[in-house]
Parts: sequence; structure tokens; C-alpha cells
Amino acid sequence: MSTRTAPSVILASILAGFILGVLLFSYFSFEVALGLSFVVVCASVVLIVHPLPQGGVWGGSDRSVPKVKTSPPLLTKEGPGVVIVLFAVSLVFGAFRLSLAVPSNNSVANNIGGVRSVVGVVMKQETGEGSQKITLGDLVVDGDRRDDSVLVFTNKYPKAELGDRVAVECELEKPEPFDGFAYDRFLAAKHIYATCYSRRTPFVMEKGARKDIVILIRKVHEDAVALVTRYFGEPHAQLFSGLMLGDDNFSDAWKEKFRRTGTSHVVAASGYNIALVSSLALAFLIYAGLRRQYAFPFVILAIAGFVILAGGEAAVTRAGIMGAVALTATQLGRKSSARNALLLVAAIMLLIEPRILRDDAGFQLSVLSTAGLIFISKPIAEKLGFIPEMFGLRESLSSTLAATLFTLPVIIFGFGRISIVGPITNLLVLPFLPYAMAAGTAGIALTFFANVFFTSLPSVLLVPGWFFLEVILRIIDAMAALPFAVISL
Repeated sequence: MSTRTAPSVILASILAGFILGVLLFSYFSFEVALGLSFVVVCASVVLIVHPLPQGGVWGGSDRSVPKVKTSPPLLTKEGPGVVIVLFAVSLVFGAFRLSLAVPSNNSVANNIGGVRSVVGVVMKQETGEGSQKITLGDLVVDGDRRDDSVLVFTNKYPKAELGDRVAVECELEKPEPFDGFAYDRFLAAKHIYATCYSRRTPFVMEKGARKDIVILIRKVHEDAVALVTRYFGEPHAQLFSGLMLGDDNFSDAWKEKFRRTGTSHVVAASGYNIALVSSLALAFLIYAGLRRQYAFPFVILAIAGFVILAGGEAAVTRAGIMGAVALTATQLGRKSSARNALLLVAAIMLLIEPRILRDDAGFQLSVLSTAGLIFISKPIAEKLGFIPEMFGLRESLSSTLAATLFTLPVIIFGFGRISIVGPITNLLVLPFLPYAMAAGTAGIALTFFANVFFTSLPSVLLVPGWFFLEVILRIIDAMAALPFAVISL
């Protein structure tokens, strides 16, 4: 029998080795990671030099031991040696790529300390309870152009406008960890190497200095959030914006409730949201009479629309790509192809920015939720035979459960606490999420277009969406109030 290694296995070994190399050097010191890599390489060499026996023992001269048939030399295409070698080489390359993820000589990281004159373009704006955070790109510091970005904390009003070129004077500081959270690594993965605290609002030097596709998409996101806020009151608007737009703008009190109940992933721009959006879109199209194979392109378009409405940032874009991979894999129906597609996309993302593997929870959630959709969504659907298939309910529920189960470890350990009520809360909230998203979207769209033709229209069209959002909030609020809801680690 031929033992030729399948090309799909060779590709998987290369990609998995690269990802493992990034992983080892992300979590271990250079010496420990290098030692582990050396062990893998040595094991590969041993297996190449000494062919493996198929009888379970190594050959010898003792006649009392029956001779065993050995496998072909592992370095040839007839044995798995090439897989091991490629895996080891890729592992080392992954470690090498991570070692290159440091600020350049022209980075703003070299301007830390002292009051600086900073000029930059507003690339992102977030409003908190008492201040606003502005991410500045296209930097000029003390008259010299610099790479990377600066995060400016300043007064809440007036609000900075995307694309404007602004100037601010403040002391550039190096981000520091706090409360066990590696804030410096988190920002570094976004190429932010300096923070700036200013009581003066940045001076606008040029309105609309940058007008590219990135700014346009983020302005679409801002307009969508403003529309939701106008039609739904707090905290319903924040919940719907989190579900449909990946916007985490809750108050600190509500953020704590989501953490206590293990439902923070519901309002994060991650693969979980993509799973919800794609499942909802697929269910609607199937109900409309389209067959699955014909509905597939429209679901991909729905994912693209979600990415645009969510602002097109790196995290949600990665989640969208992962979601498209999962759908494509499901369409093809081959787990080996799905596995390699997932590994390939993850490897490409890590090749571009390897630090996201450790310090970007969105990337972790996207990869794991996609893996859940690929490997366990169908088995779960088979177990849910009692759920009717009409409106795509069974498929929608199985997809959401698969994504939830695979992302649960990151949710538990990423926040440093275990939500005792998390599984129960998720099961209680889960059935209402698709209805809240569908009814809320339909209500906002119909109300918006109706108001174009009528000067005043009752908000009755918003009631169904508001009702489902209210149910979800009530469940989370009640479960978070339980004294035993969470255990800190």
C-alpha cells in the first residue's frame, strides 16, 4: 500500500507549524520557545534517520523477536518525513516572523517622553462617559514625519471628525499594563506605541484632509450608529449597535453586567457576530424560496455589508473573512478543505501582524467561532432534530451554539474570571438574538424610508425590535444581579 502523503496534509503541516511558531514565541521566553523548537527539529531528524517499524518495536538482531516490516525512509515522498521537516521549518519561520514585529527606527515610539507637538489625521474616534479617544495617523512629531499611531485622550466635546488633520501639544507616554491587562501589547498589535493626555481639544488644521475608502467606511459606520441611537433609546441602541455594528459603546455599568454573565462576545466585533449575521441572512433567503446554493453569494454579500457597517476595522474585517471561509467550507462540504482554508487565512493574517495571536481577542474569537461552524455545526444540527427547519431556525441555532461552544474558553480566560451563570445566560439569550436583529433591522429600515415620505410617523414599527432587545437586557440584568454570578480567577 502506498504511504504517499496527501498534498492537503503537507499544506496543513506548513500552516500549522507557522502558527505554532508564532504561538510558542508569543507565550514563552525566547530561550524556552527556542528549546521547544529545537526538540521538534531533533525529533524530526531522528525519525528521518531511523525508519519507523510498523510492528510497534525497533528492529534488532535477537532472533526471538520477530522481524517487523519497516516503513519507507521518511524523507521521501512515500513517508511522512517531509511533513515533519516542513512542520519544523515552518515553526522556526513563525518564530522568526514574530521577532520582526517591533517598532521601526522611524516609529513614534522613539519620541516617548517630553512635551511634543503632534500633528495627525483622525483615523478613529470613540466617545466615553467623560472623554473621547482619538487615534491619530499620518503623524508629524516636532516637525518630523513618523510611522505608526498615537492614541489621544481629551475632552469629550467637541467631537473629533474622521479625516480631519488636527494638532495637539502633550507629553507622549509609553502605554503600560494595568490590572493584569497587557495594555501595551494590546495597542502595539494595532501599531499604537504612544498615548497622549490633553485637556485642550485638538486644533483642527484642515477639514477632510484625508478622503479615502477607510475614512468613508468608518463614516458610514458612524452614521449607522447615529441612526440606531436616534430610533432606540439607551441601552437598547447600544445593544443593537453591538449586535449589528460591532460597536461597544455601553456604559461601564452595563459592560460589567455583560462580563458577569459571560455575554460580552454578543456585542464584540468578532466571528460570533458574523455567525449570527450569516445565519440570519441564510434563514431569510431560504424562507424567501432560494435554495442554499443560490443563497450562498447573497450571504457573502451580507457579511461584506456587516463589515462595512461595522466600520471596516481590522478586527471585524478578519471576522468577516473567517465567516466567509466557514460558509465556503460548508458549501464545499469537505472538512479537509475547510481545515486548510481556515489555517491559510489565519496564517496570512499572522504573517501580516503576528502579535494578534496573543493580544487580539477578536482574532481568537473569529478563528475559534469559524472552527466551530466548520467542525461541529452540522453534528449539533443533527442533534436538534426537534427544532423545526422552517425559517432556517435549526441551522441558525446550531451555528450560534457551535460558535458559542468554541469561543467559551477565550471568553472565560480572557476576562480573568469564570461566569457561573454564563452558560445558562447564553442559552436564555440565544433564541432572542436572531429575532432582535431581524426585527430591529426591519423596523429601522422601514421607519427610515417611511419618514422620507411622511413628516411624522409613529414608532410602532420599532416596537418588535425594541421588545426583543428589552427581553435580552432584562435577562442579562437579572442574571448579573445574582451574588454567585461570577468567580474571579
